[in-house]
Amino acid sequence: MADPVALYDGIVQALRADDDSVTTALFAPGFVTHEDPGVPYGGVIPGGQGFVDLRRKVISYWQLKLLYRCGEPGGRHMSAFLSAKGHPGGPLDGIETFVNVSWTFDDNDKALEARVFYFNTPPIAAALAHR
Repeated sequence: MADPVALYDGIVQALRADDDSVTTALFAPGFVTHEDPGVPYGGVIPGGQGFVDLRRKVISYWQLKLLYRCGEPGGRHMSAFLSAKGHPGGPLDGIETFVNVSWTFDDNDKALEARVFYFNTPPIAAALAHR
């Protein structure tokens, strides 16, 4: 099994290249995202393409900055910790929060699951309630 942090870095690189076919090839067929239910776009989202589409929605609201990432050496799990600031002039302008994404990879080095947790979701939900 490859280093889970390196696998995550590969996903990030593919997302930045904005080539869905390359990105979705890094996800297992049964991949699922558990987006924090405290945000209006939260819930269970199936598939690699579902994750790509969700990310597009998230970055339309947020300026994200990776603060750190850590993984289980030789294991299947890693976490990415990010800061999120609402885009100026957007519905989340002035809101800052932190996001933790816990990833699980399968034995074939494909992403199997992502669990996303936001800090302090009520202001986010209120700001996006009319969207």
